Amino acid sequence: MHSLKFCMVLLIALLLIACEVRTKDSDVKSACRNQFEQANFDQAFETCLSEAEDGERDALFLLGSFYEKSGTEDHLNQACNLYEQAANKGSGYGMHALAYCYLLGKGREVNVQSGVSWLRQAAKQDFPLSLSTLGKAHYRGEYVDKDEKLSCSLHEKAANYAEPYSMAEYGSCLLAQGEHLGGLLWMYAALEFGEEREDTSKEELLSYIKDDGEQEFLNEVKILIEFSSKRRSVVLAENR
Repeated sequence: MHSLKFCMVLLIALLLIACEVRTKDSDVKSACRNQFEQANFDQAFETCLSEAEDGERDALFLLGSFYEKSGTEDHLNQACNLYEQAANKGSGYGMHALAYCYLLGKGREVNVQSGVSWLRQAAKQDFPLSLSTLGKAHYRGEYVDKDEKLSCSLHEKAANYAEPYSMAEYGSCLLAQGEHLGGLLWMYAALEFGEEREDTSKEELLSYIKDDGEQEFLNEVKILIEFSSKRRSVVLAENR
């Protein structure tokens, strides 16, 4: 048993190292995104405008988000046009945003088929929020067929990219399947990310763990969070 646990810890450590290497290789942010994330919005708008004219897909998406925030009909149309350009260049952010243009009828005529199609394309690129959104949709039967098994599968993928809502949902899936420890781990990790649920608290989850196993449980949660967060950083960088 201890040998198996050692192998699991070693495997996770190796995966974390691999993620670290991929993050360093892929997480080169543009000037547009750097200024945007530093909340230098006036400067970011001008920089994004310049980079978007050069066809930079992340700049196209971010410029679209500027226009969307204004909320006017003309600007919503411009936003969706920019999202579409970003999406066609492979931006997962652009695909997800364009999907909502169609699903909500903001800047586009409502077109559920197109909206779901763009969500699925982003999900194929492992864009976490699209995986989570499709998981929720399949659970509720909203926009797509109700399919709880597929919903759990999508939430599992999103959870492994540290998408908080999906971490909690995948935990619920595991509990329903009788995998209690795994379910508790994912639900506790979701709470650590701020995914609050009215009927769930850290204290309640820990009450199902034997006192002598509480620290080990918390250590496993820490490893789970670190692993999924590293994977999230990599996949988000790849989808910009």
